[in-house]
This record gives sequence, C-alpha cells and structure tokens, in this order.
Amino acid sequence: MKFIFQFSAFVFLPFALSSLCAREELPLMNPISEPVEYGDLTLHLEHWLTLPATSDKSPKARINTMISPRDGSRRIFINDLRGPLYVVVEDNYRTYLDLPDHLPGFYDKRGLGGGFNFFTFHPDFAVNGLFYTVHSEEPGVKVPDFIGPTHKDVRPLDSIILEWKATDPSASPFEGNYREIMRVSFPGQIHTLQDMVFDPYAKPGDVDYGLLYIGVGEGGATESGQSDSLSRLDSLLGTIVRIDPFGTNSANGNYGIPNTNPYANDGDDNTFGEIWAIGFRNPHRFAWDTEGRLLATDIGKTNVEEINIIEPARNYGWPYREGTFEIQLDRNKFGLLPLSKDDNGYTYPAAQFDHMDGSAILGGYVYTGNNHPLLLGKYVFGEILRGHMFYTEVAELQFGKLATIKKFRVTHQGQETTMQKLAGKGRTDLRIGIDPDNELYLMEKAQGRIYKIASVNQK
Repeated sequence: MKFIFQFSAFVFLPFALSSLCAREELPLMNPISEPVEYGDLTLHLEHWLTLPATSDKSPKARINTMISPRDGSRRIFINDLRGPLYVVVEDNYRTYLDLPDHLPGFYDKRGLGGGFNFFTFHPDFAVNGLFYTVHSEEPGVKVPDFIGPTHKDVRPLDSIILEWKATDPSASPFEGNYREIMRVSFPGQIHTLQDMVFDPYAKPGDVDYGLLYIGVGEGGATESGQSDSLSRLDSLLGTIVRIDPFGTNSANGNYGIPNTNPYANDGDDNTFGEIWAIGFRNPHRFAWDTEGRLLATDIGKTNVEEINIIEPARNYGWPYREGTFEIQLDRNKFGLLPLSKDDNGYTYPAAQFDHMDGSAILGGYVYTGNNHPLLLGKYVFGEILRGHMFYTEVAELQFGKLATIKKFRVTHQGQETTMQKLAGKGRTDLRIGIDPDNELYLMEKAQGRIYKIASVNQK
C-alpha cells in the first residue's frame, strides 16, 4: 500500500494507510452532545419560480444548481438532473440545453449520483462561450479514464465532464459543440463527480485563474466493501482535483495537470497529479470566502456532517475519520469513537453537526450581496433531507477549532414555517442558488419551487 504525506505548514507528517479501526469500545451513541440552537436571524422567503415537472412523481423537478455566468447579461441558469438546463431572464425561464438530446448514453434512472449533476461557466464565458457539465452514463459507452484500484470488474456508473462551446455566448437556446474532458468509473450509484468551480477571486495572470476544481465522491466504495480504494494517491475516488481545461498533459490529452498541483511533480508514476486533496466521502459543494479560502462540505455516513477548509496535500480522513471522530467499522459495532492519541496527521473539519440536527449537509455561500447586511461575514448553508438552514461566522472557521453553528428561522407569507413544510414531503431535497447580485435562493425538488430570500430580520 502506498504511503501518503500530509502537508502542514513546512512539515511533512507521514502516515501509513493502516487497517480500518478495530478498537474494542462500543460506538458513541451521541457523539456531539450539544444540539444546534436557533440563532437570532430569520429568513423571510418569497416564492420566485416553479420549474417544469420532469416527473409526475416526487421529486417532480430535480433542480440542483443555480448560478450566473457573470457575463453582464444578468441571466440565471438552473439545471434539472433529468437533463434540462434552463436559462432565466427577467423571471421567465426557457430551455437552454437538454443534455439527452445531445448524449445518447445519458442516464439518470438509478441512484443519487445519476443524471445531469452540475455545471459551471468558464470565467471568460462572455468571450469564449465555454461551460462545463457533469452527467452520468451506464458503463460501456466509452472506456473510462479512471477506474478505482479495487473495482475493475464492478462498474455500475460512469461520470463524465464535458466542455461545451456556445457559438454565440449571448444567444439562447444553445448552439455549438462539445468535447469530453474526463470520464470516471464509480463502484456504485451514489456520490459520483460533484461540484465544479473556478476560483471566483482569481484574476487573469493569477496562478489559479481558469483552473477547475472538481469534487470526486467515493462512489459508494465504503458501502460496497471497497474502502481500500480511498485515501490514496493512485485513486481519484474521494478526492478534490484541480485541472486546466485548456491543457493537454493529462493521460488522455484532453486537459492539463497544473504543475503547481501538490503531486504533479512528485516523481511517482502511480500518483495522480490531478489530486489536490484526499479523504472525502462526498465533497458535495464548494465555496470561497472573501479571503480566498476554499470551503467544501462533506456528507457523512455514520453520524457527522462537515465543513472543511481545503488546502493542497491534506488528508481529510475518510474512511478512517468522520468529523472529529474515529470510525469503528467492525460489522457488529459500526459507529464512531473518540479520537485516539495518535491522529495520524489527518485534517479535521472547521465546523460539524451530527444527525440529531440533520442529515446530508448542503454547502452554500459566503454571503457577499447588498440586500441583507445581517448575513455579511456569514457562511450560509443547509441540510438536504429535512431542509434546515444554518449559518456560521466565517471568521470562526479555522483549522484546529470548531466554529459555532446556528439555525435560521424561516417564514413565508408572514407565517413561521420550514422548507420541509413548503416542500410538502418528508424529503425536502434542499439546494441553495445564487443570482448575479450574489443574493441567495432556496430550492426544493419535491415540487420544483424556488424561493428568494426577500429579507432577513434579527430578534
């Protein structure tokens, strides 16, 4: 098994990928005893838009991402995992692109990892017309670029990044062409390729300008008994990668590996130079703060949900750690244990909550809009299943500490409510969107409704 080196300041801390935890203690029943309390902020929501149902059953519209191309047009784009990409102009939507029309192998029928997952725009989209999508296909359409080291004969799903080039970046609907950037095989149908983001604070000439950060889930490797594919530099599963879409020095020649990546020049032919950081289960959403730090949420399995500060060459623990706890993977005692004295150099989250307060953390944004000064300096995020909305002070997000998380109260039409009630279903499938003015929106998949944060009050 390969050794991986954890970078911390100017010291390299080596640790071996030893066997999963086999301690004799019983797992913790309530690992985080203090619940998340309501803060003093209330979000007042107004219904903004309902997108077309793509199914007659819930979730009616699997809306997943809402962003702007930042091209001066004030357009907003929203995708549905079943294939459509909508463009919204002056509160009216139309279909910009429908992926199944262009991709015969498009697949969205099974699992939480299937369909049209994410999209992002190149920072020079207004000039070059380039944007990027993630979608899934059944195996066998093409040979993948990456296959987990322990699942060569088990390939339920491929996840693909495409680069699209619009002939006229200002036109709608889309006309143009596309090319394949990367294809990754996953051992299961959950937690595949996730969010893709360009550093919004990088300027032309900066080292980070035009480089694409990609969250790579572990694809259900732990659930299928293939955790040996994780937390290693010869596997893309459970990592964050950084690539140059304009480069050609990758193995498939379709993108570049920046020479400033931590493992790009380590001299090991088995190392994937694309890797920026490792040790994730499902790095679901990215955000940058105003200091230029990358934040990533990681969805837990056992009991803990995480907010992480991402730096290169760090190992964030999965599948050996979840939050600030050690994982006990004994089949009869599956759960979490207090950390042992030797933490092996893992990097721990800057904020966390357990499943008493919500399941499946939803990453959001560091608020930088003008309409709600009470949100300035706060990272606004949520929880997918029950639809809770949370916040924490960005200044409190630090290595070696745990920031305090507070819960928002929510109102609609003058009445206190919850996103779960607004969705009308047990599973809210909450998502957070952002418009060209950096104002925030809440989306739910059950009905396909989108709500604007109209005002924020403080008790």
